[in-house]
Amino acid sequence: MIRGNWRDSSRDFPRVTTFWKTESSQQAQTVVYTGKIFRLQEPVLGIESVNGRHAAVMLPAGEVVRVLSGPRPDDRRLVEILWEARRLMAFVEDLDSGSVVLGLMTSLPRIVRG
Repeated sequence: MIRGNWRDSSRDFPRVTTFWKTESSQQAQTVVYTGKIFRLQEPVLGIESVNGRHAAVMLPAGEVVRVLSGPRPDDRRLVEILWEARRLMAFVEDLDSGSVVLGLMTSLPRIVRG
């Protein structure tokens, strides 16, 4: 039986903000990917924003991607990447498990949109 106002129910249950965060994963979350260049060893899912909508793009194995930024403080699971002059989002876990770091960019590339 629920007592009182349903909006006050947060007092009865502990609040969980991120269910995937563990004590051992806190060190991995502090890794900076900005500027790294990766060669994909496995296909990786990319997420592209097209006209305000998200579209899934499969990046084939063997492709080279550059990390433009990330992970973001509000979502440590995604990084912004550059692939074939397209800005995409990719999961950090996919880059960690299915790619090899080739090096660091000396400067961020300029993208000209037409």
